[in-house]
Amino acid sequence: MQESSATFPEPDMKEKLLKPARDIRSILRWGYPKFATIRFVAEHSQLSAEERNILTRVIMPLRRWFPESGRK
Repeated sequence: MQESSATFPEPDMKEKLLKPARDIRSILRWGYPKFATIRFVAEHSQLSAEERNILTRVIMPLRRWFPESGRK
């Protein structure tokens, strides 16, 4: 099976973001707000702004922020 074609700026960034992503997922199951959870975990994990943005885009894709209005 082929891996995704997404490339990370740093070779080990994917591994660095896996644990925070799992932590965010676990906390969200408790019903906490998404942005506050991402911010909390990113600060706790000492992530850079770029890494935080990656996590935010993975957890909150743009289509969730701006749902389609049904236009064709």
